[in-house]
Order: sequence, then structure tokens, then C-alpha cells
Amino acid sequence: NLGEVLHGAVIQNSPYEILMGKSEFKVCCRSKLNRAQKTNLVNKVRMDYRIHMIMDNLPAATKMIAEMPDGTKKDMYDRGFRLGFIGSKDIPGTEPGTAYVNNHLRFIVKYHKSDTFSGARIVGFEVEAYSVKHTYEGEWNPKDPKLTSVPLRPDLPPMPAVSNEVIFTYDVVWEHSDIAWASRWDLYLYMGDDQIH
Repeated sequence: NLGEVLHGAVIQNSPYEILMGKSEFKVCCRSKLNRAQKTNLVNKVRMDYRIHMIMDNLPAATKMIAEMPDGTKKDMYDRGFRLGFIGSKDIPGTEPGTAYVNNHLRFIVKYHKSDTFSGARIVGFEVEAYSVKHTYEGEWNPKDPKLTSVPLRPDLPPMPAVSNEVIFTYDVVWEHSDIAWASRWDLYLYMGDDQIH
């Protein structure tokens, strides 16, 4: 699509596999990084790069809870998710000023069933990004990785972006939604437009 190329937003397939209605945890891959790749990753985290994905033509959204001036809380959404974050004294388990990569993704896929349609339709695609320093037993085996950092827990340390290897994982959660197919784009109407590189 020429418009995508001119806008800098060429769509590519990702290595994530999601099957309709199947909630599961998976290892995506292990990446070994050289010095130049680590420097590039750290720089992109520091520049607050965001990753954009689509599923069934819906952009991925990150849910945030905003406190309104009257004290009420409201769900807000951002397009995509952050590549990583910078550690600070306010984030437990991090070193201030150190870049960390979000290497675990939780895909929350919302679906709707209707009497007028046989099956289910995807009406929402949320992503929660986490940084987890995965560990494993013995030698790395891509066919049967024995992760000792699963199940994920809040006490696990985050993944520094300067690491020699990064293990990328994901899990999928399916949630029924009352959002009708015709209204599935409503939450995206209030998002800002990010610059794409």
C-alpha cells in the first residue's frame, strides 16, 4: 500500500501466534544482542519508542486509568505500547537511569457474540507490556525452553536493555465484551496520533 509506505507504517507479520478463543502462555524467541544492537535498543527506549500492532484490523491499545479533576477515575487508551522504560527510585527493582525493555506482552483480546452472527467477532485488542528478566534451566532449547521465571510474578527483576540475550514471551487472554461490532472503533477516536519512524 503506497499510503503506508509514504506514512512510514508498512505492516509486517509478527512471530506471535494467537488462536481464536485459546488463552495460553508462549515463548516467542530468544535474541542474542551484539554491542551495536544493545546501544540501538537503549537509545530507542530512551526516546520512548512505541510498538504498533494490529489484529483483525484493530490497532493495539494500552489501557491507562486517568484521574479526572472531579476525583473520578476513567479508562483512557494509548495506541500501541512502549518498547521499554527508564528505571527510577519510584519503580521497585530498577536502577535509576537504566533502560529496561518490555519483553513480555499480555494480549487481551475482547470478543463479542451476537444472535445475528454465527461465531464471535473481535471488538477490542489491548496490550499490557512487562519487563521480565527470564531465567531458564540448563542450555537454551528453543523447542522446549525450561523457563524458571514462569509463572510471572511481581517480584521478578526487569530486563535491562543492555543484556546479551533477551527472551521474548507473551500470553493471550480472551474476554467476552458487550461492545457491538459496529462500535468497536469508538475507543480509538479519542487517541492521539503518534509519529511513526
